[in-house]
Amino acid sequence: MKHNFLLIGLSLICFSANLIVAYFSNGDKLLSFLPHAFCYFFIPLIVFKHFKTSSRMKIFLIFLIPALFIFSVSIHAYILQGYSAGLPFTSVGLVSLFVAFYISRFKNNRKQSIIYTFLVLFVFYGYSNWLLGQDETIVNSKFSYELQIKNSDDSLFNLEDKKGTVLVFDLWSSTCGICFKKFPEFEELFEKYKDDPKVELYSLNLPYKRDSVVDVKRLIKKYSFDKLYAHNLESWNILDNHSVPKIIMIDKKGNVRFKGSMNTNKYLFYNNFHSLIEKLKNE
Repeated sequence: MKHNFLLIGLSLICFSANLIVAYFSNGDKLLSFLPHAFCYFFIPLIVFKHFKTSSRMKIFLIFLIPALFIFSVSIHAYILQGYSAGLPFTSVGLVSLFVAFYISRFKNNRKQSIIYTFLVLFVFYGYSNWLLGQDETIVNSKFSYELQIKNSDDSLFNLEDKKGTVLVFDLWSSTCGICFKKFPEFEELFEKYKDDPKVELYSLNLPYKRDSVVDVKRLIKKYSFDKLYAHNLESWNILDNHSVPKIIMIDKKGNVRFKGSMNTNKYLFYNNFHSLIEKLKNE
């Protein structure tokens, strides 16, 4: 009887794993992925190893039922809402349980556990790149010249004069807290490329009707990167963009070649900022 209660308790821990890790990671799928995978692997594995072979199927079902429930509910939500980025996270618990059950059949499972750990880390590496791919797009279209852009001194910024140069715009708004957290990172990038004649980086403010130009300029006064300000209230629609922060890259011919997040982490290869810059520079 005690064993049954223990099994159910451990099963509930695995069942609640995605809720627990989601709470501590503020719903970040990437940060939730690893603990969810390891929880659904190592807890069942330990239990499998301490019970007789005849009881393993029973234990497997006790863990499988909540795992299938999580999987089916999440899949249903993803199908309805189109959140394909969450599919690996949804599947990892179910896959981990099956692997744990399989490995538990062997007397020495240390090697298999190490292999599984490296496998999860490898999948995590790929998953982190895949998540970026859900929000970023490679495009090849002309930049809209309907957008009126001004420099900090209120002079007109002429995009035609920049032909032959790779332009990088960091879009932001006065109400975007994440944008301000990203500015130090953009500052570092600006310092890296400021002496490169082939690349120019600018922050580009997209205004709201209530914004004061003076106040908006004051918000980023402390940064040394070049600053631009869109003066069209319809700038969001002109750029076909409804969220910030967002990076837009324009090639030497004036074509928009990338619209997405500022991916500068070396371990992320998908649409890496530095790789994209080098590619556009050498075209």
